Amino acid sequence: MQAHLGQVEFRDRVRELEARRDQLEGRLEVMGEAALQYAEDAAPAAHALGEQICECIEHLRARRWEGLVYEFLSYQVSDVMTEPAMTMRSDSTLGEVEALFEARGVNAFPVTDSTGDLIGIVSKLDLLTAFRFDDATILPAYEAIMQRSVREVMTAEPESVTPETPLTRVLDELVRLRLKSLPVVRGREVVGVVSREDVLVGLRRAVSGGKAARA
Repeated sequence: MQAHLGQVEFRDRVRELEARRDQLEGRLEVMGEAALQYAEDAAPAAHALGEQICECIEHLRARRWEGLVYEFLSYQVSDVMTEPAMTMRSDSTLGEVEALFEARGVNAFPVTDSTGDLIGIVSKLDLLTAFRFDDATILPAYEAIMQRSVREVMTAEPESVTPETPLTRVLDELVRLRLKSLPVVRGREVVGVVSREDVLVGLRRAVSGGKAARA
């Protein structure tokens, strides 16, 4: 009798466990279907969220670039100019100018009077112009030409800027007039020179986050 009861209890226990298993499988199936549905519903939202994040990143990058460009707008000539300027007197000879061109590696020198005021600019192109052939000269006399004065070949009343001139205006002037440099004056006194290379230095400094020297 006891053995029979033990078998019955065992079978009942098995049925109970099987019922619980069936319940668990049913719950897992429901949970699986819910998970699949959630994934399908969430995918578009996740994709949309990713797009929004990318847009925010691009927006921040654009704002950063705008800020760097704005920083360049605050630059003035005084932030990048070469000072003090190497100048030439109007009575200097072309031989002296040619020697300084070679020694300094620059393209032009401001020309000043006895008081230091700007009266012109002499460039390598001006020097070459002195050697142009014409109908009266078959072969230019090198030594004689080198003794001529700067006053004879210089460009009088040249374009100039001040230390406070915005660097954006200098960039525009250099490009518009196809110049390589401009004298920097305070009043009419030459205090420096600003060149294409100086403007490029300002641009590189601005886009790398550098502040204007006055900041």
